[in-house]
This record gives sequence, structure tokens and C-alpha cells, in this order.
Amino acid sequence: MIGLIKALGGAVKRIIKNPLVLLPAFASIAIFFILAYIFSPFLIELVLEIMVFENFPNVPLNVLPFQLIGLYGLNLTALLVFVVLSGILFAALNYWYAVYEKLALDGKASIEKACGKTMHAIGQIVSFTFFILIFAFLLAIMLWFSLIITTFFELVGLVLLVLFVLAGFYVAVKFVFILQALAFGKNKVRKALEQSWIFSQGRFWQVLVFVIIITIIYGILMSIGTTASELFEGEIESMIVFAVFWAVFLAFSGLALANYYAKKAK
Repeated sequence: MIGLIKALGGAVKRIIKNPLVLLPAFASIAIFFILAYIFSPFLIELVLEIMVFENFPNVPLNVLPFQLIGLYGLNLTALLVFVVLSGILFAALNYWYAVYEKLALDGKASIEKACGKTMHAIGQIVSFTFFILIFAFLLAIMLWFSLIITTFFELVGLVLLVLFVLAGFYVAVKFVFILQALAFGKNKVRKALEQSWIFSQGRFWQVLVFVIIITIIYGILMSIGTTASELFEGEIESMIVFAVFWAVFLAFSGLALANYYAKKAK
């Protein structure tokens, strides 16, 4: 527990010592907003059709995905591209903070060097992003399969659903530090997967508590950010205020994860 507190405190100190580390987070948020604006016509149309107009196929679960693709293929493709690009963006941001923390621990903290190393590792970051998305896709298929089973054999389907959820949750916790393993060890993605898995051995529950604490902090900061943004009438001003809180969290979480990994991986 002391290690968790030190990692969280270390992230706060790093931001206070050099507030410029918030700049990559601001840049990532700005790019995200641009991406959201570009894809918004497709995404808004999809939401309106399903949530507002209730144009949702009334078909069995086993054919539902295919019906949705047939009806909203273009919109779903746009959503997929948006998710992939956003995933790469924020994966690169977390990698940047891991690299910056490593440089800082070596006494060579440099925003420019961290940017250069991140750009150099963009191939590994993209590979990591696709791995996570494929993992999420396979998990979604397993959950869909268990729901189909539930319609015929309720007890069996529910058992499978619980098992798949627990398995997915367990694997997700074991792979929390893939980007940090990439940054600190200069590894390939496959080796980073192995190191992240090994890293959590003997400290699974501690890592879980750490993730929960960061999630709670995220909720608190986003709630404050939402409330603060509502104090401004202008849309741009509101977005800027919200982005400030979001950027602080992104920098804090990225540095905290890197700090924790660096101290425990020694």
C-alpha cells in the first residue's frame, strides 16, 4: 500500500515540478476533439437511429450483429475507425508519460526526448492498440455467445457469462502495464505482454486496488470538471475548462502507472 501512495504522490510532484508535462495531454485531447468532430456526422446519425428513433432490429441475438452491419455498416465502420485512432492516440500519450518518467528517474527529464522516443516507437504503440482491440473483440464475441446460450439454456449461459467476464477482467488487470513494459524495457509488444503478466504475479490485488484508486480519482476529477464547465455559457470556454481537468487526470494517471511500475519492477 505504501508503494501505491508513493506512486500517486510521485505523479503529483512530477506535475507540480514541471507543469509543462500537461502539454502532451492537452495536445491529445485537442486531437481527440478534432477526430470526434470529423466522425460526428456518422456517430450522431447512429445514435439518433438507435436511441431516439428506435430503429433497432427486432431479431434473435444470433443474427443481430449481422442485421446491424447491414443497416448501419457505414456508421459502424466510422465508429471502428474512430475507436482505433483514439486508441492509438491515448496509447501513445501513456507511452509518452512512461518514457518521461523513465527519463526523469534517470535524471534526464526532457519533453523533447520523450516525444522523440514516442515517435520512434509508434509501430509498437499501434501494435499494442490492435492487440487490445482484438482482445476486446474476442471478449465481446464470447459474451455474445454466452447470451445466445442463455436463451436456450439459461443456467449454462449465465455460468458462461460470469466466467467470461471474470476471465476478461483478470486478463485486463494482468495486462495493465504493457505500455510501461514497452517504454522501460525497450521491448517488442510480445515481450512486453509477458513482462506485464509476470509483473502482476504476487501483487495482483495490489495492482487491482491501484487501478480502482485511479478510476475513483478519474470519476472525481471528471465530475468536478463537468460541474466547473457548466459555469460557463460559451461552448468553447466550457470545453476548455473540462479539457483542463481531463488533461490533469491523463498526466497524473500516466505518470502514476509509470512510477509504480518503475519502483516495483526493480
